[in-house]
Amino acid sequence: MGPQYDTTHVYVTPGTVDAFAASWTATFGGTHMDKVLTTVTPTPGKTESELVPSYQPLKSVPDNRVYLTADSVNQFLGSYLRFTGGRVVSDHRAANGGDIGLPEETYRRIAIRSPLATRS
Repeated sequence: MGPQYDTTHVYVTPGTVDAFAASWTATFGGTHMDKVLTTVTPTPGKTESELVPSYQPLKSVPDNRVYLTADSVNQFLGSYLRFTGGRVVSDHRAANGGDIGLPEETYRRIAIRSPLATRS
């Protein structure tokens, strides 16, 4: 998840939830709720969950990136824009690949703004 949902999911090695929550609150402050055993997927199974709901809000929405294959961009884009109510603010079809570690290549860079988040 991201800041638009006011939550971040972190997956840790089984048995280390308590240590992670303690480390988080020692580093960033805040409080945490008691750990619970819950189902988070539609498949059978349980996972430990511990919420650290109380920390300072972000001062700005961070840049979020999604990397897609060229043949999946249009379908994803249409679906994402419908879901978020967002809009394309730029569509650069030959961006410098050096930006993403692919020097001498180009890639398509699309910037989107929506009520949920800013993505590129």
